[in-house]
Amino acid sequence: MSEVCKIGPLSVLHTEGSGFVTVAGRYHSEQLDLAGWQSRLKFYRGLRDRDGGRYARFYVGRVRACEKAIEVLR
Repeated sequence: MSEVCKIGPLSVLHTEGSGFVTVAGRYHSEQLDLAGWQSRLKFYRGLRDRDGGRYARFYVGRVRACEKAIEVLR
């Protein structure tokens, strides 16, 4: 598994040919395929944008990591 990039405290990891990308943080990690990351991106964008963006600072890094995971898998 190789690190594609680091986004704040999050690492985006990919094993070539596996069809999965892992986003790992200090306390939590997720390993999903392309469809899973697309769904997760929609979820985190919703959290980021709720209440007029009041919570954006908590989710901006996670949104960027999801976008990078999708980019790697395409």
